[in-house]
Amino acid sequence: MEAGRQGRDITVETNLFSGVISETGGGIKSFRLKKYKENVAEGSDLKELVKTTSPLELPLFFSWGVEPEKAGVPVYLADTEKLDVAGSDKTLTLQSRLPSGLELTRTMTFSEDDYLIHLTVDVRNTSTEHQLQGAPFLALTSRPFTVQAANQFVFHGPAVFQNGTLEEIKVDDLKKGMQTRNGNLQWVAYEDTYFMACVIPEEGSKDSVRFSLSGEDTVATVLGGDVVLLPPAESEALYLHHLSRPQGTAHPENRRP
Repeated sequence: MEAGRQGRDITVETNLFSGVISETGGGIKSFRLKKYKENVAEGSDLKELVKTTSPLELPLFFSWGVEPEKAGVPVYLADTEKLDVAGSDKTLTLQSRLPSGLELTRTMTFSEDDYLIHLTVDVRNTSTEHQLQGAPFLALTSRPFTVQAANQFVFHGPAVFQNGTLEEIKVDDLKKGMQTRNGNLQWVAYEDTYFMACVIPEEGSKDSVRFSLSGEDTVATVLGGDVVLLPPAESEALYLHHLSRPQGTAHPENRRP
């Protein structure tokens, strides 16, 4: 991969959303809903669900061995600059090699009429002599999707669905300190009355998630897995799913692939 290259913005078009995936960090830079507008004014833009700009804070930023806020930002190389999803599912692949010798391959699969994105992150130790050890982390950093959600007395904040029970965590509670949940997490999300963005771990995986607050309204949701030991030339695949959508469509617990 060319050293010092600038990451491109990769566009993804489906019937339901217009997305942008950044090669700088690999996160979702933009996710605009084609059936919803920012407001009722004539000429209003499509509804944007990504409210952060830093590569470290874009939804689905992945790091290995170090928590996302402390990680370097890898620059990936995508296999295409534009993906038009019509008919059959389409796949976007991004690759990057870290100074440690770890090779990251992100594979994102999109469907024509579905908000769900299937994400596989394959981590490979390219060394022929040394083993690598680390834990995987996936970040979902969010701010209120609407001005109304931030100003009205309606819930907006992180949520976790675990053991068949939904728990919504108030932003005011995060002002007192970070919160952590462990075990069989069916999904973790940031939501308000109107929209939600969530991550669905692989079924049966044992993960932990921590929720923290920066500023007045920026919630960092970090999903972490167990420590993995990678022998030379070995790889490990992690399977996740991302869902950004309006409320009122099928709830995530009914959408597990």
